[in-house]
Amino acid sequence: MNPKLLLILLLALILRLISLNQSLWLDEGIQWWAVTTFPLKHLVTEYIKGDFNPPLYHAILYLWVKLFGDSEIVLRLPSVLFGLGTVYFVFKIGGLRAALLTATAPLLIYYSQEARMYSLAAFTATATLYFLIKKSKIYYLISAIFMLYSHYLTWLLLPILFLSAASLTGIVLVTLVPWLPVLWQQLNQGLGAAANPVWAQLGTLSLQNTLLVPVKFLIGRLPVEPNLFYALILFLPLSLSAYLLYKSFPRKLNAKRYSLIAILYAWLFIPLILGALISLKIPLFSYFRFLFVLPAFYLLLTLGIGRLPQKLRLYTFLFFLLINLTSSIYYLTSPQFHRENWRDAVAYIHSQPAPVVIYSAVRSPFEYYDRGQSLIISETNLDQLINQPETWYISYAQPIFDPDNKVHQTLNKLGFEAGETRHFRGITVTYYQNPKSRQYSMDY
Repeated sequence: MNPKLLLILLLALILRLISLNQSLWLDEGIQWWAVTTFPLKHLVTEYIKGDFNPPLYHAILYLWVKLFGDSEIVLRLPSVLFGLGTVYFVFKIGGLRAALLTATAPLLIYYSQEARMYSLAAFTATATLYFLIKKSKIYYLISAIFMLYSHYLTWLLLPILFLSAASLTGIVLVTLVPWLPVLWQQLNQGLGAAANPVWAQLGTLSLQNTLLVPVKFLIGRLPVEPNLFYALILFLPLSLSAYLLYKSFPRKLNAKRYSLIAILYAWLFIPLILGALISLKIPLFSYFRFLFVLPAFYLLLTLGIGRLPQKLRLYTFLFFLLINLTSSIYYLTSPQFHRENWRDAVAYIHSQPAPVVIYSAVRSPFEYYDRGQSLIISETNLDQLINQPETWYISYAQPIFDPDNKVHQTLNKLGFEAGETRHFRGITVTYYQNPKSRQYSMDY
C-alpha cells in the first residue's frame, strides 16, 4: 500500500478517535436499545417498521455488540471503520489530495463518530461508484446491494447506476424485492410522523436548509448564525468552492475522462436535486442525510484545484485543508459542540436518587447510562408520583414531545413545586418537591 496513503489513513483514524467516548445522544441511544433488546430477526423485520431505514446497519451493529460489548467507543467503532473505508476509496478514485481532504473533512469526521448509518452510507456509496468507474462487475454488484440496504437516500443514485450499468443495476434491484413489504409499512408509519409540524420544519425544502448544505459540507457541525458576520467569513470558501466545481469540468477531454467527471457531477448533484424535489411533499431535506455525496464534492474540488495555474494549486489546496483541520479540531476539542450530555445528566440525578419523569420516546439514552438504578415514570403515568416527596423531570425537545407543557402542569396539579434546574447540552433536568407529600410522610 502507498506509504503516503497509510499516513493519511492514520491521520483519519486519529481524528476520528478524539472524543469518541463523548455521551451518546438520543438517536444513538435508541439504536443501542434496539440492538440490545430484540433478536436479530425481530430487529430487521418488525422493529424496523417504525424506524425509516433499511436493515443493514442494524444487523451490523447487532452482531458487533454481541461480539465486543456496548460502550460508547465500541458502538461507534463501526462508523470509524466505514469512515476510513471512505477515505481509501476516495484515494482509489482521485488520489492522495482528495483522500487527505476526505480524511480531515469535519462533517465526515462527525458522522464517523456516530452510531448510526450515515458513515456506512458514505462508505458503500463511494465503493459502489469506484467499482462502477472501474467496471468491476462482481464488486459493483456487492457494494451496490450493500449501499441500497444502508440508507434510503442512496437510492437517489439509481439514475446514475442505470445510465452507466443498466443490466447489473437491474440485478441489484431484484435483491430489493423481498424488502418491499417492509418498506411499504415503513412509508405508512413514516408519513404519519412527518406530519408533525416540528419534524416537518427540520426537513422541509427551505432557503435555510438549502444554504446549510454547502455550509455544513465545508465546516461540519459548528454552529452558524444567519447574520452578516458569518456571511462574510463563509463568502470566500463558498465562492471558491463553487468556482472550483465549475473549473473541474474541462473544455477538452477524452471520452473516458468525460465519463469519470460526469459520474462525479451526477454523484454530487442528482441526489441533492431529487431530494429537494421529494422534499416538496415529504420533509427529508437535511444536509446530514446527504453525507454520501460529500466524497464527490472533495473529488471535484481536487480536480478543480488541478485546473488552476501551477502557482495557485498548492496554496488553494492548503486553504481547504486548513478549513478542514481548523473546523475539525475546533469541534473535537470543544465539548460545547459535542452531542447531548446524557451521561452527566444521569450522574447528576444519581447524586440525589428520586423517581425520574421522562418522555417515553426519549428514555433510551437515559436507560443506557442509568442501567436500571432509577424508577422511571413516563409522561402518561404521572399518577404514580402520588405521595412521592420528590422527583426529577427531564425535559428534552419539548416543542416536539410536549408542546403544551402538560408534564409540568400535571406535576403542579399533583402538588409538586419546581426547584433547581440544570442544563446538559440539550437536556434540561429539574428537581421537583411535593411539600404536602413530604409533610404527610413526616407526620406518618
